[in-house]
Amino acid sequence: MSKFVRKTLTAAVLMAGTAASSAWAASDDLRISGFGTLGLSKMGGEADDVRYGAYGQHKDDWTWETVSRAAVQFDYQATDKLDLVLQLIANNQQTANSIDGDVEWAFASYKLTGAAKIRGGKLRLPTYMLSETQDVGMTYPWTRPPLLVYTVIPFTSYYGIDALYTLPLGDGDLLIQPYAGKSEKNDVDFFGARGDLDSDDMYGLSLTYQLDDGKLFFGYNAGDGGWDPEGSWDGTDTDPRGEVTTTDNPYEFWDIGVQYRWHDWQLLAEYSLIDSERNTNVEGVETQIPEHDAWYVTVARSFGKWTPHATVMKRSSWNDGGQVFDLTGEHNGYILGLRYELMPNQVALKFDYEYAESRDGWAGGYSGPSVAADPSKDRESDIVTVAVDFMF
Repeated sequence: MSKFVRKTLTAAVLMAGTAASSAWAASDDLRISGFGTLGLSKMGGEADDVRYGAYGQHKDDWTWETVSRAAVQFDYQATDKLDLVLQLIANNQQTANSIDGDVEWAFASYKLTGAAKIRGGKLRLPTYMLSETQDVGMTYPWTRPPLLVYTVIPFTSYYGIDALYTLPLGDGDLLIQPYAGKSEKNDVDFFGARGDLDSDDMYGLSLTYQLDDGKLFFGYNAGDGGWDPEGSWDGTDTDPRGEVTTTDNPYEFWDIGVQYRWHDWQLLAEYSLIDSERNTNVEGVETQIPEHDAWYVTVARSFGKWTPHATVMKRSSWNDGGQVFDLTGEHNGYILGLRYELMPNQVALKFDYEYAESRDGWAGGYSGPSVAADPSKDRESDIVTVAVDFMF
């Protein structure tokens, strides 16, 4: 583990334990805040070389890299209208086997009016209902958002510009956010092989209708997807998914979501869909980003400091994906979890049990040498995660 990671994790833990509010004002113009998760996870039910998740996180032994992460954010008010934001994060999104550090946010924000602003730099990609706080475990009941939905587009940031306009509407506020740019060098496990998944000429729109008791969300994203593989998980050429480069695969992505609170009850639900077109790459191979959809429904109930919750989720693929990705089938799962507030709005203890299965010839979120050797085999596993979330 690098010095950057050790320092980030240590600083985050120390500040989380001593912070009296959610942000620390280093000066009149500079605010420092942060968040993190320290946890352990283990997967059972499959061969030792099988992994699960878009970044190959879950495996058949206890590991802390799966869900652990820490971030520090600096907000500097340069003028009355200009803000500069930098967020440093340490997680395992960029590497499957260890925690690594990265710059997640680095942008300038300029206020046009009291309701409108524009931003430019490295920004969070607003594809999902919880995208803005996807890494902040304190803001949701699970140890991490449901993987079957939150890996349909498995990268979280992009380089570009956006605009934000808040419009009062009825009993709430409508946030309108158009954006454009590109996302590159996203090191992920994409349907069993690892490599860089990029999106060029990307643009999109997100709409969030915020109410006192919840919110409604719509997200749209389009671009030209590219895949530059490093090879299959076992380092051989036995898996064609780890051999062929894809470029300029047009795709469109939609997401709708709802979050609602009623007394001690909470409902979260989301549906995602990705559609794509075929294209012939530089090697003369016809390729296509697999078309699929995914959804989840979560119900949670608070009893004082305790919040049990239950989630049902499903992901389906319905085309052959061109000559590289011959994938059709379903991936199902559910989560049973419990959250306990150690320090309200600052520290929470969580436990999740997740059951995952792939059916009808699709490996889904599974990867590894055994999966590459027999990608059409039905699979199932149990995943146990224990974590502590904090923010300061």
